[in-house]
Amino acid sequence: MNLKSMFFVILVCVLITISLDARPVLLVTHPSASFLRSYLHLVEKDLFPKCDLLIMAHESQKKEIKNAHNILGNSKHIKYEFRLLHGYPTDNRFDNSWEKKVLFPNPNVKRFSTHSDAKIPVQWYQTFIKLFRLSDGCILPGGADIPAASYGNRQFIENNAPTALRSTFELAFLRFLLNNLQTPMIEKPRYMILGICLGSQSMNVASGGSMWQSIPVEIYGIKYLDDMLKLPPDLMHKNYYLMKYPPIEKVYVGWFHKIMSTSTDKHFGSMKNVQVLSNHHQAVRTLGKGLNVTATNLDGKIVEMFNHKIFPNVIGVQFHPEREYYWDKLPILTNESRVFLVKFWKRMSYLIKQNKLLRDYKNQ
Repeated sequence: MNLKSMFFVILVCVLITISLDARPVLLVTHPSASFLRSYLHLVEKDLFPKCDLLIMAHESQKKEIKNAHNILGNSKHIKYEFRLLHGYPTDNRFDNSWEKKVLFPNPNVKRFSTHSDAKIPVQWYQTFIKLFRLSDGCILPGGADIPAASYGNRQFIENNAPTALRSTFELAFLRFLLNNLQTPMIEKPRYMILGICLGSQSMNVASGGSMWQSIPVEIYGIKYLDDMLKLPPDLMHKNYYLMKYPPIEKVYVGWFHKIMSTSTDKHFGSMKNVQVLSNHHQAVRTLGKGLNVTATNLDGKIVEMFNHKIFPNVIGVQFHPEREYYWDKLPILTNESRVFLVKFWKRMSYLIKQNKLLRDYKNQ
């Protein structure tokens, strides 16, 4: 073996050693307690790699940050770091309104805009680029509704958006990544982004899409609970029985239903007889630019899964593949469901590990 070949072999061995010792860096865009518990469960069951966590949050989210510290601080060998955003998106719609002058004369009351064209603090963009360059993948967890103003619609009275600030900075982050040829996704085109439930909806809105604000009312024309419960089980997307028959003991709010492929997914192949766990009442209406639907519910009215046409590892799922309840109920689901769920997390693990290897290689 000549000197050049020997040097190459040594370099490869060093890279492999570094990659084995170092963990992938996972960016989580919101310190959701339910997601962090689900993440720890996935790691404990060896379904997803142990990662160093970068957690994006706004400085005002004190309760969420405290809860995250309590959850992660009690876990062994979990490294995590918060990156806090400061300031608020602004525009003139509220500043010049009657509401501000009459209802909020106190200058200490802070208001922010949820409109897509609101002015975003420069510090947000600076944080976005740092987090993107430091991480190997990103997960946007599930959550509450997206403000309709963020996709240019009037807000349906049933639409409840209690985490509007979260939606605002997640949408700004995704628009920053996906919507402009100058965005950093060009630097790392194989970067993994997984949107779960609200996360997938945010990906759609950030890409220029819009939402059905109420599946029962707007898609199925249903106003009453009894009529909703008459639908076939595979057309329900959360446990509506809880609204009519409150249980004495705790019952899970999610609901299992089947999905079907609309095309062969490049990550998961064709999906038949696959049951998924859902808990949502909003759905994709107009599909965002650059997105490709790969699965729907059985009547084809609800988008359940999509990926990006340009960036191959940008994936959105309307259901909840991360929840412990899903894994607890796995024995009673179809065999295809069990195979799919394991394949799903194996694929996500592979993607983030590959990005870690690429980042290590570029940094040498």
